[in-house]
Amino acid sequence: MKDALLEIVMLETGEIVVRRSSEQDEPLLTLSFSDELSSKLGDERINIAKIMLSAGVQLVAEAGARQREAEADVLRPPVIH
Repeated sequence: MKDALLEIVMLETGEIVVRRSSEQDEPLLTLSFSDELSSKLGDERINIAKIMLSAGVQLVAEAGARQREAEADVLRPPVIH
């Protein structure tokens, strides 16, 4: 995915989407809560969605860092003393 500014938006349908701020096309991610949960959460839905997305981004970043470290270990020649 190319670098872009993303936005989290609650649509009129109640769905929460992540999309590129420069585009109004199909969202990159859609999050929806059941009617029962939506009524219990009320306006907190957007905050919960932000926390969920933040946790997901952090997990992906950590996995990427571990992958880069593993690749660097393979490429690093052994040290002989």
